[in-house]
Order: sequence, then structure tokens, then C-alpha cells
Amino acid sequence: MFLRAFAVSLAVLFPAVAEQTTERVFHLTEARTPQSLQEALMVMRTVAGIQQVSLDNKERSVTIRGSADELRLADWLLAALDRPGTVPREFAPVAADERFRVFRLTHSQTPRDLQELMTLIRSLADAQYIYCYTAGNALVLRGNAWRISLAEWLISELDQPGSTPPPASPREFRLPGGPDILPPEDVFVRIFYTRAHTSEELSGLLKGMRSAVRIPRSFTNTARGAIVVRTSAEKIAAAEQALQQARQGNPR
Repeated sequence: MFLRAFAVSLAVLFPAVAEQTTERVFHLTEARTPQSLQEALMVMRTVAGIQQVSLDNKERSVTIRGSADELRLADWLLAALDRPGTVPREFAPVAADERFRVFRLTHSQTPRDLQELMTLIRSLADAQYIYCYTAGNALVLRGNAWRISLAEWLISELDQPGSTPPPASPREFRLPGGPDILPPEDVFVRIFYTRAHTSEELSGLLKGMRSAVRIPRSFTNTARGAIVVRTSAEKIAAAEQALQQARQGNPR
């Protein structure tokens, strides 16, 4: 009995050989401000899940201590942020159903545009691991296949020149439904292009829609004058009717 207890104590005090970690310094070329370096650090911690990260603003470098897999991920991710075009835009770790994707935005130029798109993706795609990299006008996302696909669709629809006319018909994306995936009442994402000219007008339309239909996941995209929702087909139909009534009550 004593020997068994002694063995257990040793196992607690001296666990099996831990995964080996290595320290590596990454020098950035395009990140020229402390804010850019800080955002790179936050991407490492919040999206990649690598906690042992430190910065040297003077040297414009990021020091990371981690496992071999973490360093491979950091190598790709920092290159994708700092030197776009030198590495693929997506990274898929071995034996994982999650992927990492860097989305470069072309027409969403302001921090507000980035923040609105990040909020949309985080809320509509249940994306816990997402962060914006302002210096590169980019969003970094970690997620499974349908989250990546939804984010790609939202960005392709909303990251457009301001002069681009809205589509003639509403745009819709269907998420994978099923008992082990998503409930059927929560698999439709719809973009309503309202033609609102100001953020105040757009917020008023959203408020009017929400007063008629309870859709918790409903957001505005100011750059495109759009309202984006995720809900059931029935509630989307009701929301469309509510928006039509709101526009009629506020003629332009």
C-alpha cells in the first residue's frame, strides 16, 4: 500500500515528460507601429491560442515560446499578416477539424468597417476565435468548415465598393442543419439591402423590424446599407414584410 501511494506521489510531483517547447523570434517587416505589433500579439493569443508571446517594439519583433505545432502555426500566421501573398491564405492543422483563415478586405477601409464585419461574423457564425488586424485590413478566423464558408460569403457580399448597387433580390446563405449540427429554426442567414443612406436611417429600420419580429441575431452593415439576420425561414419572411412596412412609413 505504501509503495503504491509513493508511486502516485512521484507521478504527481514528476509527471511524464512534457511536450518540448522552443523559443523563436519573428521579425516583422510591415508592422510599423506599436498598435500593429499589439494586434499581432492579440491574434496569436485569441485566435491561435498561443499564450507565451512577447513583443519588442524597437526591434519590431514577436517572441513566441511553444511546441513545434504552435511554432509552425505562428510562422504561417505572422507571414500571412505581415507578408501577404508569400503563404497560402488558409492553414489546416493536422488532426483537427478547425482551420485558420486570413481574409484580406479590399473595400472596407475604416476601423468601423472592420469592426462591423467582425461583429457580424462572430455573432452569425458563432465564431469565438476571430480578431481584426487593422494594419493589413484583415480579419483572422479560426473555425470549422461551415464557419469559414459563412464568413467568406458575408465578406464577399459586404466588402464591396460604395458605388456598387445592391442586388435586385435579397441574398441568403443556408447553414448545415441537423440534430447534431444546428437546429432547423436557426440555419438561414439573410442580407436585406435597405438602400438607407445614413446609419441613423438604417438603425431606425432595424428597430422597426425588431419591434415586429423577435430576431436576436440581427445586425446592421453601414457601408452597404444592409441588415443581416440569422433565424428561421418563417421569421425571415416576417422580417421582410416588416422592413417593407417600415420603408413605406419612412418614404425616401
